[in-house]
Amino acid sequence: MTTRRPVQPTPWERKRINAGWTHRYAAGPDCDDRQRSVHPLAPEVCDNLDNNCDGVVDEGQRLSFFLDADGDTHGDPRQRVEACPADQQRAANEGRWLVPVGNDCDDTDPNRWQGCP
Repeated sequence: MTTRRPVQPTPWERKRINAGWTHRYAAGPDCDDRQRSVHPLAPEVCDNLDNNCDGVVDEGQRLSFFLDADGDTHGDPRQRVEACPADQQRAANEGRWLVPVGNDCDDTDPNRWQGCP
């Protein structure tokens, strides 16, 4: 009786394994072989991707912000947004403000944010 030896990966497959990818495209639990940072053991980071292949995007990474229409750094408590910190800068570049404080009672006047009637 002959003993079979396990098939060794080719150099190309070994390179993919060392990079953290599965050795065959779309094989195994890796949900996106095109992204090196996406695999079941990856830490979840706030990048709008499912880094750890659990079916949930950015879990535990998003923060609560409030829309601030008048730019006084006080947001409208009725306009709550869950977003990544990087989204805060992207929104500012688009002329929208996301702030961590939601206590503006008049978001149309930058001089009135507290003590409104």
